[in-house]
Amino acid sequence: MSTAESIIEKAMRKANVLRTGITTPANLLDNGLADLNDILSLFSAKDYLIPYRTKETFSIATSKNKYTMGSGGDFDTDRPVKIEEILVTYSGIDYRIRELALSNYNAVSVKSIGVTPEFFYYEPAFPLAFIYFNSSPSTSDTCTIDSLKEFTEFATLATDITLPPGIELMLWSNLCLLICADNGKSPPSVVVSLAMDSMSTALEQAMKNRKDFAHADPALVTRGGYNILTDQ
Repeated sequence: MSTAESIIEKAMRKANVLRTGITTPANLLDNGLADLNDILSLFSAKDYLIPYRTKETFSIATSKNKYTMGSGGDFDTDRPVKIEEILVTYSGIDYRIRELALSNYNAVSVKSIGVTPEFFYYEPAFPLAFIYFNSSPSTSDTCTIDSLKEFTEFATLATDITLPPGIELMLWSNLCLLICADNGKSPPSVVVSLAMDSMSTALEQAMKNRKDFAHADPALVTRGGYNILTDQ
């Protein structure tokens, strides 16, 4: 568990603007909190640094194909930065539905047929995002969404957050660079290296956690293999 205050004070010590045993002035802590949350927002915008997917299941109503997603929305949860995959469950069977680009979604002329959706378009608006399905079901279905969520920001200096391995290092080292810039100081070379290495490590770990395999349309997959003797 890490608090914003502990991360900020560590970054200040590494920047040589705070001595051990000295109480940190409140205004410096407040400025550090704002900078720390700005860094978290930047890392969230770079979705390739988000270390894991979040899986959530929601109900899909009949005769409705547009849903808001975010705090207070139809799908009441944290707003995703990106949707990786959606499965629609109908009569106990999961159907993977494909994401469309906006132009392709708009090209679907009829979007109100009472059948299980096959496609979706995601508009990451703020503060509520929108999910558009190409159709609305005739019976209530559920959908399971795998998405990338923003890093949780620190509400206060005392907010305690459990961070994935390596993320705290990435935060305080990059915050140290900002503090040095604000104070007209050159950052220690070891901190510069740590900031770069920690981001590279976070990226590698995120890619490992989120590795995926290619999807093949079942209609294109043949049963069995090719027989060189029969040419079939």
